[in-house]
Amino acid sequence: MSNFKVLTIQNLEEILKLEEARIAHFNEIEKMTVAWKAPWRKEALEHYLKTGWCIGLLNNQNQIEGYFLAQPVLFMESYTQSLWIEYISYKNLDMFLALADFAYKYGRDKHLQRVLFNQDEAFQKVNLPFKINQNQKNFIEVYTTKMS
Repeated sequence: MSNFKVLTIQNLEEILKLEEARIAHFNEIEKMTVAWKAPWRKEALEHYLKTGWCIGLLNNQNQIEGYFLAQPVLFMESYTQSLWIEYISYKNLDMFLALADFAYKYGRDKHLQRVLFNQDEAFQKVNLPFKINQNQKNFIEVYTTKMS
């Protein structure tokens, strides 16, 4: 399970079904409350999936098992280009690690100066193959260049 692909608006329904399945055990009120503020709500997906920066992790049947929502941010805190990872959806820590590592390498490959991850408790539970530079402002900062 290490096939990655750029997600598009055509993946919106598959992502919604994946996330809805993850909260299927909630009662209806809880489901609505979670969906209202979730990073994977429909209007957020419509925005992020059009950016071309969202990546899915596919299983052997080419179904999305996990993914991250991302977009570049220009001229933030004196950095010309940063990659903002809004949300990482994963089933287990191995999947989280694969997606976080891909995001870091993706940022380096695209010559961005840093990757900013929204906080997730999984960062405390895995051995990252990259160094966290700062843990501030409710996000995690990782430099992708030696100049940073």
